[in-house]
Amino acid sequence: PDPIVVALCRRPEGGESSTDAAARKAMGMSRLALPKERRREKDEADAAIRRSRLILPHILPAYGNAAAPPPPSTRLSLVRRTAQILPPLSEWDAAQLCVLLPLMAAVLGNGRSPSEEEGGDGDGGKGDGEEEDEELAALGEMVPSLADFALSPHDDARARSAAASCLFAVIVHWLPMGSVCPALGALRGKVSPAIADAASRIGKDSEDGGGGDGSSAMAAFEDALSLIALLGSAAACRGGPSSPTSDAVAKFLSGLACSGSAAAPGTDAVASLPETAGDDDDGTGSSSLLRVSAASALGSLLSVEGGGPFWRQRTAHVLLPGLLEACAGGSESPSAAGAGAPPYHDKTLPPAGALTALCHVGCCAPAAALGERRRFEIADAAARGLVLCAELGEGRPGGSSSPSFSVVSSAVLSCMIKFMAVSPDSVSSFASALVPYLLKMCAICTTSEDVPLHLMTLQCLDGIIHLPGARKGCKVQKPAVMLHLASAIDHPSHTVRQAAVQVKNEWCMLS
Repeated sequence: PDPIVVALCRRPEGGESSTDAAARKAMGMSRLALPKERRREKDEADAAIRRSRLILPHILPAYGNAAAPPPPSTRLSLVRRTAQILPPLSEWDAAQLCVLLPLMAAVLGNGRSPSEEEGGDGDGGKGDGEEEDEELAALGEMVPSLADFALSPHDDARARSAAASCLFAVIVHWLPMGSVCPALGALRGKVSPAIADAASRIGKDSEDGGGGDGSSAMAAFEDALSLIALLGSAAACRGGPSSPTSDAVAKFLSGLACSGSAAAPGTDAVASLPETAGDDDDGTGSSSLLRVSAASALGSLLSVEGGGPFWRQRTAHVLLPGLLEACAGGSESPSAAGAGAPPYHDKTLPPAGALTALCHVGCCAPAAALGERRRFEIADAAARGLVLCAELGEGRPGGSSSPSFSVVSSAVLSCMIKFMAVSPDSVSSFASALVPYLLKMCAICTTSEDVPLHLMTLQCLDGIIHLPGARKGCKVQKPAVMLHLASAIDHPSHTVRQAAVQVKNEWCMLS
């Protein structure tokens, strides 16, 4: 065994021996320990977790070094030891997983070494082929347990994140290619039922007037969305027979973002988000917030690195018709008929969930694969989404601190920045009409948490004047822009001040 792992997982002097603990768990006596023993075990586990958090950041780079990876024997030792205590049956098992899972995620994340891929025997010992078969079998059996641990709300958050990383690495790099996607078992047995159950609990809490466990159900729902997106991205990177699983997950997340109801992948269960009275699609209601969460999970699926060159193109082709149809509807902007409203050609605001999902697809899919017509349609929806973001932040007290505002605005601004760079013709026809809304966004983003949004808004202001045919319309907006930039130069953030100076210099050149 790796001496570092042995040292980090060793119990303090006077604690229960591993032999006694194993015998007690084998007899089912783990839950029947005396209260004094349970308290001592919890204190020992908490101390071990604190110690691992101090030490692991310094040694994880060595385990994850792709140029000089640990020997296969170290990896096999980690896999064996983790398989013995997963799922955890005691506080001490959970403390050991806080050490083992981050190390295993670092080792497995690099995949097989070149010598192993070429059929080398690694350490040169006997029985390497049998050990590799044992390792692959153990990793395959661990997939459901890793998914279950990643969804557990009672375990350490860092260990749960490491379990999700292990799950991704095992599916993408380690399990042999077969006719069945290895992610499908975790979806069918763990993740999809967890999403349907959390959505049902949220609906019941909504019917009861919010007096139940709504916050824990919301957290469980968002955790399950993150994990299902990870499984979908792993299936996409794996490719081959796993591609339909990735498409099913993407369709599921897109369906939740657009309509609030979709069939969970791998099961017949339908996850339906609650619809409450007065819950609009503008990002302020509880159902709309959940739809935005589903759209963010879709963005996580599409943003993963790796996989073949065409899976994002295929996913965009599958999702875009439904997303564009959903974004074509919506509510009329309150300021559409207001005095002095900018003459933007379409004031119908898209739903927040569908808009966020569409912007993620537009950001992640190759521009050439989208086609000219699709690029114009996405740019138009993003422009209307910018109006939605400005009014959402302006119409709510402290709107810039709303999670929905930050998520939707980030997706919309990122999409606008990309299309200004790769497809300027799709934005130039209405770019100058968006300047007042960009100035509203700058005025809303005043806190330190809003610095990224403020920078993206300034980047949009900088890019607009370089679009073909947009300079004439921008000249009319120049006084208002210069007035705002003069105040932005006094922003508390040094990065925002620098960006404001650069944008001001660009606008000063307009004549």
